[in-house]
Amino acid sequence: MNWLDIVLLIVLGIQTVSGFFTGLIRNFLHLVGLIIGIILAGRFYPTVAEWLSFISSPEWANIVAFLLVLMVIWAATTIIAKLLDAIIKPTFLNWINRLGGAIFGLLVSGIFTAALLAIWVKFFGSASVITDSAIAQILLDKFPLILSLLPDEFGVIRDFFN
Repeated sequence: MNWLDIVLLIVLGIQTVSGFFTGLIRNFLHLVGLIIGIILAGRFYPTVAEWLSFISSPEWANIVAFLLVLMVIWAATTIIAKLLDAIIKPTFLNWINRLGGAIFGLLVSGIFTAALLAIWVKFFGSASVITDSAIAQILLDKFPLILSLLPDEFGVIRDFFN
């Protein structure tokens, strides 16, 4: 075990504990809200930018419009998540929500950590600290499986890592 293994264990552990306390419902809906927000913001920002005629620069109006749509969608899913969480909390299902949140937190942090490691290896090569790290090797070995789960529309991401 090298220092990178320790850092990775700390990062994955913190996200797992955070996921436990946040719960599956809130963690999942935050991610869904972000994804849907980005998709809808990409589709509707030109319309919203027209409403922002008081912004003199069209580029800045587009940026502000994109961020506004993203924030509204993400805020709406956050409110829904908190309401659902409040309904689940007093029931016996709360422990399932927390356990699911821990697992979800571990999976999401594992995916992002694997992506960061893959980007590092792509641009800087596989340093000895990475090849000597058992956890980094596990994450990097599983990353192609994660990439294979992406829809065909995300082929550019698969191509980037291959």
